[in-house]
Amino acid sequence: MIKVSIIQDTDDVHTRNATSKDGQPVQYYNQFGYAHLGDAFPVKIKLPIESPAFRYPVGDYKIALSSFQVGRYDSLEINSFNLKLTKLEQGK
Repeated sequence: MIKVSIIQDTDDVHTRNATSKDGQPVQYYNQFGYAHLGDAFPVKIKLPIESPAFRYPVGDYKIALSSFQVGRYDSLEINSFNLKLTKLEQGK
């Protein structure tokens, strides 16, 4: 399990404006979290979200199973376009 923490004062939603292939404006939203990968300190990661209304509240999460996929050469990958988190239970 990979634990991801959303911490106070770094839970803002960031917006990126772009143009689609057909010339229409599109917005991408993300927020930052910290992944605990077993090193001395967690690392900062970008989490895609659908809109500011779907931001993750401050707390601890794990990467949802739906975020994993089988890659081109049958290897396990995280789908970075559909990265979802699930809330960790207290004490985990």
